[in-house]
Amino acid sequence: KLLEMEHNIVPRGSIEKMLLNFDYPTDESVTLDSIDFEVTFYTNKFSKVKIKKESCLREELDGEVNYYAYLFTEELNEGLVKARLTAFVPDADSPEGIRAMMREGATNIILV
Repeated sequence: KLLEMEHNIVPRGSIEKMLLNFDYPTDESVTLDSIDFEVTFYTNKFSKVKIKKESCLREELDGEVNYYAYLFTEELNEGLVKARLTAFVPDADSPEGIRAMMREGATNIILV
């Protein structure tokens, strides 16, 4: 039996602080702090918000760096909020020297 994720029911019009995470196992020096990135939050293909790295909050605590995106939920339609993180990773084999890597998944927020 699959464990069900616990969801937070959130009214549209709130501001949610979302912790961003990215692991690059083949090179641990590639972190959100060392590369450019953007995150898109969406509930469907017509309802999305893109947030670039420079608009995120960088927090350093005990030598670890975290990035948070502030999501203004009034910009999204009702439904389960999903996120797509696009990390721009250096790659000598790519024509422009950068490869866009995407990670996508659901959050635990349902907008009502």
